[in-house]
Amino acid sequence: CLNGDVFTVMRYGGILCLNRDMKKLAEHILLFEPTVIRMVPMMAKALYNRIAILNRQRPEMPIRKVKEQVLGTRLHKIISGGGYLAPDLAANYQRLGIAIAQGYGMSECSPKISSPDWTRPDKIASVGRIVDRCEVRIVDGEIQVKSPSVMMGYYKMPEETKETLVNGYLKTGDLGYIDEDNYLYITGRRKNLIILANGENVSPEELENGLLENRMLKEIVVSEEKDVIKAEVFPDYDYLDKKKVKNVQEEIQNIVDKYNRELPSYKRINKVYIRKDEFEKTTSQKIKRQYVKK
Repeated sequence: CLNGDVFTVMRYGGILCLNRDMKKLAEHILLFEPTVIRMVPMMAKALYNRIAILNRQRPEMPIRKVKEQVLGTRLHKIISGGGYLAPDLAANYQRLGIAIAQGYGMSECSPKISSPDWTRPDKIASVGRIVDRCEVRIVDGEIQVKSPSVMMGYYKMPEETKETLVNGYLKTGDLGYIDEDNYLYITGRRKNLIILANGENVSPEELENGLLENRMLKEIVVSEEKDVIKAEVFPDYDYLDKKKVKNVQEEIQNIVDKYNRELPSYKRINKVYIRKDEFEKTTSQKIKRQYVKK
């Protein structure tokens, strides 16, 4: 965060505005009128849904004015990271005249591994092009990195260091692949991988990302329960209310059923739980999966 979000801005003479409280994000965007924002996809989706709701409420207002009431008058770029950026969401922002792309990195890599390429909107599903002097290999599906920026080790944690650094390569714990143009794609986390009794492997992030393209779903965690796939969903209640959806459970179930039809049988979500409250999250707004009910 310090290297990627703070020092880089200062290095190039930018003005850095820090949001004090997530609950005040919308208020602070209008206060600071930023030209560029760094945020996780979850927040980008929430802000776009605010625009969609306001547009529905005020159909006579030009979409440019609607956008300015949510994002201010100067925003032209969003740098996304820390989660999956849905191509549909990126396309929606691009239609508003706002460029959005995602990068990838880790604290252990100080932090960049790949950076957004603003000239290649066709690569929006990737996490960008691998940065110079960074060597990436895929071992059993896992992304491993060798670079001058990779850490020497965890402080006073020799066993953890030995497990994470192998022959100079940092084991990221992320699953993914590299395309022919050297763009990197993330497909999930190794530790979250679901292994069913029939031996099939299911990446929960793949299912979550596919479902989250629907605006009615705000947060979702997919996991395993008694050898079947389940999903715990926190809907976007504000959006559902504006759409005048009366039966939330039925509406969400219909969304999941439609999505299931596109999947092989072993990946299909068999149980759906609806949450009244958001998931507990880290300070970087990542869901704490270990606290999701089993």
